[in-house]
Amino acid sequence: TPGTPVSGTLDPASTTDAYRFTALPGDRVFFDVTARSGGASAQWTVLDPYGNQLFDRDFNSTGSDVGPVTLAAGGTYTLLVEGSRLDAGASSYTLHVQPVADEAFPLTLGATVSEAIDEPGERDVYTFSLAAPATLYFDSLTNNSLLRWSLQGPAGPAVSNRAFTSSDSHD
Repeated sequence: TPGTPVSGTLDPASTTDAYRFTALPGDRVFFDVTARSGGASAQWTVLDPYGNQLFDRDFNSTGSDVGPVTLAAGGTYTLLVEGSRLDAGASSYTLHVQPVADEAFPLTLGATVSEAIDEPGERDVYTFSLAAPATLYFDSLTNNSLLRWSLQGPAGPAVSNRAFTSSDSHD
């Protein structure tokens, strides 16, 4: 069930666990690995309702996340945690198919914004309007290199996917 963490054990580590979840067309989800132990050669795969592969990648650490992904088809998806013949012993994990909902806010120029990213893959979108051309400054007020920002205007992208830590200092 999206939104509910699932824990499991591959014992032996060369076996496969299968899960199913239902989604609507256009649903956005983040495939989050929250805990891993053993089974260094494991993979995880997600198949859409028609058997098409959405992704197939390593499942060996909490850095094996995927997403966010926009699901094109509605129906039942299959998630496979696949052990490898190369792995011995047991392998344990916790994963989370996390629904992602973006948030939108008006931005008041000159005001400090303090907001939180509530789930992995979420985007907070801020909008503002200018009555005339202006020079604006951005101060991230954070030292988190995992946060990124973009600026889109009438002429297209002005800044694209820039790290907060690369935004307001000469170094």
